[in-house]
Amino acid sequence: RAASMRKYHNDPQFLKERGEAISAAKKKTYMIEGEYYIGANIVGEKYGITAGGVSRRVLSKSPKWKNWIIVL
Repeated sequence: RAASMRKYHNDPQFLKERGEAISAAKKKTYMIEGEYYIGANIVGEKYGITAGGVSRRVLSKSPKWKNWIIVL
């Protein structure tokens, strides 16, 4: 089994597809002020902040960000 998997570790197309699949699986769904977005980077682009800024707002206990929610 390990020998059969080794051939994929040198295949650029396989690695690219695998990376994209993992990335897509890790993306969270956000509801920001009544609109749904998939991925903090998309939210960040719309509001002009970083993905880290999105995370901070979602996790904040401040009433100012009460409409910033992680759905999944």
